[in-house]
Amino acid sequence: MNNEIMFSSDEHKELYFKLLEEMRSKDEYHKSTAYLIALDNELTAHLNDVFDLDQDIIKHTALNQLWQTGTSIKTTRLLFNLWNSFMYDSTEDFENDIISRYYSIDEIFSSCLALYYFEAVKLRFNISTPEQMTLTPSAASLLKKITEKENKEVKQRFAEGTIDFTPEEHTEQDVLMQILCGYALKNYPELLQTEEH
Repeated sequence: MNNEIMFSSDEHKELYFKLLEEMRSKDEYHKSTAYLIALDNELTAHLNDVFDLDQDIIKHTALNQLWQTGTSIKTTRLLFNLWNSFMYDSTEDFENDIISRYYSIDEIFSSCLALYYFEAVKLRFNISTPEQMTLTPSAASLLKKITEKENKEVKQRFAEGTIDFTPEEHTEQDVLMQILCGYALKNYPELLQTEEH
């Protein structure tokens, strides 16, 4: 992937490349894993509880460690889901196929690290940023119209009181990412499944 990775800090960037160097592979699975571990101070401090570098596997027991915080548990769940679509909070849940609601986008991305979580998703699925994509004039025009309509509708819902937060202006890049993800989930969900590691 040629696009530049967004990091939360110089330390995050340094830790990411250091950890990636220690991993068996530099593929998209390992990139997103290294990125999330380096992003979260708790995961960095407890790396051996989260990921086994020698065996090249995630450690599900990390979900129940006392050191976990409200943010670090979200980072861990996203890491696990991006690694092999894991969506369980215990071995018993896995054996009984009880999917945890805490793996929903609404739960995980309700975090101060959400912007960086998006970056981890981009790394995992090798998604180029919209700035690097070349759109035809008609596609660019359509994207602009959709973005304007989206912003207008969100502002209208806010004015009507149906949403209780101050809406931010969506960029064309934001809207394009929503369209791409929505299309993939609706039409080709199997493309978002990962092979077992």
